[in-house]
Amino acid sequence: MTVSAPPRPPLAPSPDELEALIKEARRRAWRRRLAYVLSLFVVGGALGLYFAVGPGGGTPGSDGSTGHPRPSGQAQEGQRIARVAARTIIVEAGLPSPGLWWAMNGLGLWWSRDGGKRWRTIAPPQVSSSGDVVARVSDISAVDDQHIWVGAADIAGDRVVNGSTRHMAIERMQDGGKTWKSVVPPGCYGCGGAYLSFLDVRRGFALVGMQPEPQLYLTRDGGDSWQRIGSDVSFTGPIRFLSDRVGWAVSEPGRMIGPSQSVPLGGGLLYRTIDGGRHWRRVVLTPPPRYRGSPATAGVPRFFSARWGVVGVRYRDRTRAQHLLIYTTHDGGDSWSAHPAPVAVDLRAYSWGIPEGLPFRLRR
Repeated sequence: MTVSAPPRPPLAPSPDELEALIKEARRRAWRRRLAYVLSLFVVGGALGLYFAVGPGGGTPGSDGSTGHPRPSGQAQEGQRIARVAARTIIVEAGLPSPGLWWAMNGLGLWWSRDGGKRWRTIAPPQVSSSGDVVARVSDISAVDDQHIWVGAADIAGDRVVNGSTRHMAIERMQDGGKTWKSVVPPGCYGCGGAYLSFLDVRRGFALVGMQPEPQLYLTRDGGDSWQRIGSDVSFTGPIRFLSDRVGWAVSEPGRMIGPSQSVPLGGGLLYRTIDGGRHWRRVVLTPPPRYRGSPATAGVPRFFSARWGVVGVRYRDRTRAQHLLIYTTHDGGDSWSAHPAPVAVDLRAYSWGIPEGLPFRLRR
């Protein structure tokens, strides 16, 4: 089905509705183990850094009021979430390559190949039938409009393993989302969701499972089959491979603490491999003097050639104010230079990760 992007609602959700939605999104983010990722785009001769997540559009919907006494606790919060979801608010979105977009919430997964002008539903059947799409999908990778891969977790199956039929899978399609094939990497029926990185229509990597024993897999046939790589990887999180040997990754939080398990602890560490994922080494980016000693959270690097790339890093100072810096490299990641982001960037809504709703450019 192809539809036009819905218009933005004229009225914003109420503070109570937003609070409920944020709490639920944080819980889902921890269950799905999805770190916020940088999506970037080059326009002309300049670098455009485009972050592709934010409040989605929607049409005004009913506020759900029936005149009856309002339920309390989780039931009341659930009703507020349902009302917000009915307005087609997008919870996650991404830009896998120029012109190609995905967006999802609890109701579905949508795909656009024209920069967001028109959208069509592409959720894999096993994912959509399991319900709550955004809570099932851990990562999405694509090399063009026809070849898309989805890492999914906690989806319903017909095999009983360790007393449950719920399992993970890497969903693959080669026809723009019309048909899907579900594949479970060897020994990973009960693993968590997968983080994916594909070099082309045949070669790709998947980081699967949960700490402290994540597993790295390789495919050479587009995801029909996967082989485990002997690796010293000790983290889980988004991965980006530039070649068969060179790859980057950022660790996700080790655990969540605080009210509603909504405060992330750890994560945001940058790693690099130069031997196809067998060995990973941490990359420490030198902060400017004013940020030395401040907690830092890195995004996933994006490279536009073998040597030129960027990565965003968020710092939190002693006053708990947050600051975003953009690091650039011209030697394949051997050295990095820091640049301030626009002062207008708003990090207040983020307890962890990088904001993804502000375009800007850096001159070469």
